[in-house]
Amino acid sequence: MGRRSQNRQWLQEARTAAYEKFLQAFGNVEMELREAFVDRRAPAVVWAPFNAAVQSMSLVASQEAMAAAEQICDVVEEFTILFHGRHPADLE
Repeated sequence: MGRRSQNRQWLQEARTAAYEKFLQAFGNVEMELREAFVDRRAPAVVWAPFNAAVQSMSLVASQEAMAAAEQICDVVEEFTILFHGRHPADLE
């Protein structure tokens, strides 16, 4: 019983750390993309921390959390497409 409780506690702590790492990395990517979009410049995103956070999360996240993270990744990917040869006129 004690070992199972310890395993659950470890998993909860690992998930919390992975979620926190993912949210911080996403925040950095999102902020750079948004600022680059508004400033009409090419984004200078550092992708390694974001990708590492996604991988860390995939090791411990619940299926629901991972599905949500994958949706976020899809939106980020769609947003980065705006920068490849296009110059959007507004924030829409």
